[in-house]
Amino acid sequence: MPSFPRPLSAPIAAVLAALALAGCGLARSPVAAVRAAEGPDALSQASDLHAAAGLAAKTLRANTHEVTIPQAKARRKVLFAGGGHFGALWTRDGMYGALGLLAIGDHAVVRDCLVTILDCQKPDGQLPRRVGAGSNALGIVRAAIGLSPKADDRFDYADFAKPSVDANALVIWLSAEYVKTAGDDAFAAEKFQALDRAAGWLRAKVQGGLLTQATYADWKDMNARGGQVLYSNALYYQALRSMGELAARTGDAERQAAYELRARELATRIREAFWDAGRGHFRDTTELLEFSPEGDLLAVLFGIATPVQRTASLRKAEALLELRPLLPALDGDYPASMIPLQVKLAGLEDYHDRFMWPWLTDLYAWTLAAGGQKAKATRALARAGKLALRDGTFHEIYEGAEPVAVERKFYHSEPAFSWHAGLFVRAAKELGIE
Repeated sequence: MPSFPRPLSAPIAAVLAALALAGCGLARSPVAAVRAAEGPDALSQASDLHAAAGLAAKTLRANTHEVTIPQAKARRKVLFAGGGHFGALWTRDGMYGALGLLAIGDHAVVRDCLVTILDCQKPDGQLPRRVGAGSNALGIVRAAIGLSPKADDRFDYADFAKPSVDANALVIWLSAEYVKTAGDDAFAAEKFQALDRAAGWLRAKVQGGLLTQATYADWKDMNARGGQVLYSNALYYQALRSMGELAARTGDAERQAAYELRARELATRIREAFWDAGRGHFRDTTELLEFSPEGDLLAVLFGIATPVQRTASLRKAEALLELRPLLPALDGDYPASMIPLQVKLAGLEDYHDRFMWPWLTDLYAWTLAAGGQKAKATRALARAGKLALRDGTFHEIYEGAEPVAVERKFYHSEPAFSWHAGLFVRAAKELGIE
């Protein structure tokens, strides 16, 4: 029987094609040939991702504004949460957006955001959920009657109306990320005590080894999620690790060891309290059994999940994306009793469960890419990128089988949403797209 040469594997064929094309002056790099060998879909995804990453960076820079901080008697550049009615430095949104700012090298803006927030810290360690011009309550009233947000670059108001446990945790995490990325050890030394107080404020809320929160105290602040929440505990774990890193930067070995021990103990408690082996994912809270993607994805990204748990949680997210264009905020519905009347009247009862939040798909892609699953990550991130390119902006929330930005009489999905743009850029960087 005649023998035939064995067919080349796809990677080898791609590299050989790259070398051949390079000799003809037709290929820029082996990467281009690999993408070509993967087919037109891969080329389309790569093109979309590059274009969308550029739009995301442009969005973050357009949302960066120089404002006056009266308390500091200074002008600083800070990141607004969006291009519509979110014209302020919202701590939660700003920190997720800051992940993108660090990815594109805008370190000074991240520093200004962190300093502005930390300057408003209460003596007990609580950080504001928003720093802006006037109160958020006034802004809501203006929006409800059709008026634009108050136009003022004098940021004279720090909002503590709803204590936000994730705000404290996110500032600690982003402080450590900023110090590592920018190499600013002076910031670590200068702000360590303030960050230590922020961590202490969180630690005071620990019961039975887990962070325990009031209702409306994390990103899902339009339903009464409270108690022991996976998302908040995952962020608290990362905050503890970050404090250990910052302590190491300042040469405080004793505090470093203490924070590292607390982080390990918390990771164990999270696995014990939230993992549901039968359902194959971490529970949303110790009381609610549903799959809330942000909690599971952070548990995987931060290394809380075991390898078995990691595989199962990512499989759960993948299954949801087989049914939906983007990840929804919950695989299920929150009880009607958890939704405030005013939210129902505004037609936003699905805001934190059925509505699709693109930042969750960004986070999924980042988590996959960080774990080496770059092909899946690329496909997932391309979904969010195509919508941003189609709409010409990074929207806050979508609904429908053919996703459209949510529009209600008294609420419109925020355009140029920094949270989404920031995580998109961070995920793209993990894929080598800058």
